[in-house]
Amino acid sequence: RSKIFISPKDVTKYYEEHADDFYTAESVFLENIFVRDKDTAQNIYVQIKEGADFAELQKKFSEKSNLGLVHRGEMIKDIDDVIFNLKQGEISTPLEASGGYYIFLIKEKMSSSKKELVEVQAYIYNFLFDQKFNARLKELLDKLKKNSYIVYKDA
Repeated sequence: RSKIFISPKDVTKYYEEHADDFYTAESVFLENIFVRDKDTAQNIYVQIKEGADFAELQKKFSEKSNLGLVHRGEMIKDIDDVIFNLKQGEISTPLEASGGYYIFLIKEKMSSSKKELVEVQAYIYNFLFDQKFNARLKELLDKLKKNSYIVYKDA
């Protein structure tokens, strides 16, 4: 380990050359209500629109737990398109998926952003170290194979 050196300049250079790799995807933190019946989903949606508490209806009716933090592209396209077009605090109409109907409440929206160098420098250092280590290991193994004499004996 001591013979492989990765300089801070190497880390910075890699970060700058691979800037697109260090963006976080747009994401939303959401709560959801999942029911299997379309009429129940529609009834819940109407109640929420009339001012009923989402959390109370969720406790009473939802058959699945919250999805929580979801990044763009993790859900099926139709749901992804709906939830990422809602504003914070808005709810979706009932959406059919996974053998039932979801109603989503957008608690928080986070836009795509670039991670700072300080956040990823350890990852980059380890990545560059592994690349150099593997290259040196391959060189050593190739050298050993070239200079070795191997005899295969029949058993």
